Amino acid sequence: MFRKQKIDLAVRQAYRRQGMGRALLLAGMHSLQREGMGWAMLGVDMENLTGALRLSEGAGFRAVRRYAAFRKGVRS
Repeated sequence: MFRKQKIDLAVRQAYRRQGMGRALLLAGMHSLQREGMGWAMLGVDMENLTGALRLSEGAGFRAVRRYAAFRKGVRS
């Protein structure tokens, strides 16, 4: 059965660009594989300046959909 679970992956700024994000992502993927999962899906902010898109693509993920988010202020 399909299980959907959201897990956030983050690395503190002082520790970025040292391979920690990649190590965490790959460890998670190996854990999913051991549990018998055949695939995983990531959600990445396309405008993220911290390298999340580069990290995802570097780990072999490829974009299959792109979404738009809308925001509007509401006055009192």
